[in-house]
Amino acid sequence: MVTKQEVLSFVEGLGVSAVGVTSAERLADLPTGPVLDAVMLRGVREVLPSAESVVILAYRVWDPVFNVVARGPLWLREGVPLEDGGSEFYQLSSQVLDAKAWSLASFLRGEGCDAVVSRRVALKP
Repeated sequence: MVTKQEVLSFVEGLGVSAVGVTSAERLADLPTGPVLDAVMLRGVREVLPSAESVVILAYRVWDPVFNVVARGPLWLREGVPLEDGGSEFYQLSSQVLDAKAWSLASFLRGEGCDAVVSRRVALKP
């Protein structure tokens, strides 16, 4: 079992701006579903049924370069025409935070915990 302090100590070395830890139960009754046809929020237990705690990372985008967006050619891999949305969307700030989150997930798995990374978990009503 990893303690909250051990998680916070590990995260300190990742260079995130803020971190929060809460129980999965506290987020269990938050609304899920589509948000403005842009994302589909999911419940904690839907993402990871065994979840006991949730770690929330925040990253301050201090430089405009972090707003760089790249579109990958989905059509090359899956044959979806560009006019039908055949491109993938990557924002540098999201990719940087994802890498930090995957480092934390790897640490937790190494300590025997179940861990996944998701940007689609409902965190507030």
